[in-house]
Parts: sequence; C-alpha cells; structure tokens
Amino acid sequence: MERELVVTRHKGVIEWLHKHSCINQNTEIVERLDDEIISSLSPHDIVYGVLPLHLVMKLLSKNIRVYIVQFPQGKDIPRGAELSADEMDQYEAKLYWLGMVVTFDNSELDIKFRIPSDHVDLVQFNNPHSVSFEMLRVL
Repeated sequence: MERELVVTRHKGVIEWLHKHSCINQNTEIVERLDDEIISSLSPHDIVYGVLPLHLVMKLLSKNIRVYIVQFPQGKDIPRGAELSADEMDQYEAKLYWLGMVVTFDNSELDIKFRIPSDHVDLVQFNNPHSVSFEMLRVL
C-alpha cells in the first residue's frame, strides 16, 4: 500500500488538500522532510507540499510521486501569511504533479521544467548528467 505524506507547517495547506479530496484521514502530516523520512519512503509513495528543489530531486530519484502546492506569480500574498483553505482558493492556489523523465540526445541531456506559461516561464539549462522534469497542473 502506498504511503501519503504532506510536508507543511501551514494548517491551511492541509485544509485545502482535504477540501479538494487530495488527502484523507490516513495521510501523514509532517512539518519537515529530512533524510530519515525520505529513506523510509518507498517507490510510488506520494508526497504533497511546498518543497525546495533539492528535496524534490531526492524524492524523484526514489520514484516517489511529488505534488507541489503553488500560487500564481503576481498575486499579492503577504510572505509567511497563514491562509485558510478558502483564502488559498481566493489566491488561486494550484496543485502540480512533478514528474521525472530520463532522455538521451547525442549524449547530452537537457533539464526542462515545464510549467504552464501563465504560472512561470520555461527554465532550461544543459547538463550532461541530468534528467527531464515535467510539472503538470492537476488541481
């Protein structure tokens, strides 16, 4: 059975994920994601949250499904504000699935973060030891 985990210190994020039927009463909630928790996860487990890229990459390298809560750019949201689930909807919070795909092209790989253009511009850079990432809106 797959394990579900929400990483957040914000109660509004938990309420918002419940409100949109993303998680249930069996979903684990933690404030921080550390190496011990990451090592306890198995392939196909699910992690939701607002996570820094280095943690996302660790999760994806273990074939863990990652869902990121994001707000559109340009919204005037006070940094560190505690928002309710309804306020998150008012500020147009979105949930994105972040996937990893390994591709080879003439021994050079491209990393591409594909995020809907209304959210963030495409970021692309070359690295010979990389993978492709895709970020798709699911909510």
